[in-house]
Amino acid sequence: MHQEPDTKTEEAGSVHFRAGGDTGRMTVPEMTEYLTEMKMQEESLQKRRQEVEGEIVTVDEYIRLNAYGSHSGEGMVRSSFRDSDTLYRIWENIEREYEERLAVLSEEALRIAKEEQKLGYVRSCMRFLPAGQEEILRMLYVEGMMQKEYALSHGISRSTVLRNASRAMNNLVYIYNTYVMQQHSKWKNGVLDDEG
Repeated sequence: MHQEPDTKTEEAGSVHFRAGGDTGRMTVPEMTEYLTEMKMQEESLQKRRQEVEGEIVTVDEYIRLNAYGSHSGEGMVRSSFRDSDTLYRIWENIEREYEERLAVLSEEALRIAKEEQKLGYVRSCMRFLPAGQEEILRMLYVEGMMQKEYALSHGISRSTVLRNASRAMNNLVYIYNTYVMQQHSKWKNGVLDDEG
C-alpha cells in the first residue's frame, strides 16, 4: 500500500512544491504534479545544494580554526583557551553550537541528495518510454505546452493528445515504480546486497 511521505511545502514565487520527500512509489496524480514542478524543483535543489555546501564549509572551517591552532598546523588545542576556564567554557559552547548546526546542515544535504536521486530516477525512467511518449510528457508537463498547441503542432486531435498523454503517464508511473522497487530491493538493512 502506498504511504504518503512526510513532506513540507516550500514556496518559490507563487508555486508550491514538495521538498524532503522520499524516493518511494508514486501514483499518476503524484507523477503528474512532479513532472509539472520538475524544472523549478531542479533549480531549487541546485540552489539549496550550493547554499548548504557553502554553509557546511564555513561552519566546518570555523570549528577547525577555533579548535586547533590555525597557524601551527600541529592540531593541538589552543593553549589560550585552556589557560582560562571562562574562555574555555565559552569556546566549548560555541563549538557545540557550530557542531549542532553542522549536523542540521548534514541532514539537509541528505534530504537534497534524496530529492536529486528521485529526480534522477524520473529522468531515467522517461528515457525508457518510446520517443513519442517521452516527448508528449516532456512537452505538456515539463515544458508546460498547452494541449491545443501540441495537437496543432502534431496534426492530431486534442482527444488523441489526452489519450496519448494518459497512456504515456501510466507507462511512466509503471516504469518508475518498478525501477524504484528494484533499486530498493538491492538494499538489505542499509547494506547493498551483492546478489540483488
